[in-house]
Amino acid sequence: MATLILVISYVVIGALFIALAVPLIQGKVKPNPWYGVRVPKTLKDRDTWYAVNAYFGRRFAVIGLLIAGAGVLLSPISLIPHVGAMGYMIVGHAIMLGSLFWVVVDTFRYLRKF
Repeated sequence: MATLILVISYVVIGALFIALAVPLIQGKVKPNPWYGVRVPKTLKDRDTWYAVNAYFGRRFAVIGLLIAGAGVLLSPISLIPHVGAMGYMIVGHAIMLGSLFWVVVDTFRYLRKF
């Protein structure tokens, strides 16, 4: 039962990341203080805002797919003796946190071009 809850959680989190990414990719989010990559450079220049947020959004959507896919495909890990749901959760969280870290670092590297 715990594994099923984790699988559903990873799929929902992945889907949420994708849903949050789509408006950024499409350029539908205007500069604002709540949603998107909100740093002084992006808030000062609309062209930078749209370019950086689209870049971020594409990567955020990819990790949404990665998290959801890994959540489903790696669920058999929980069947391994002495690993169980806890081991599966640790692997899933490591993938999620590692991919989030990558997106943030990569986006800030891209931002240096502006």
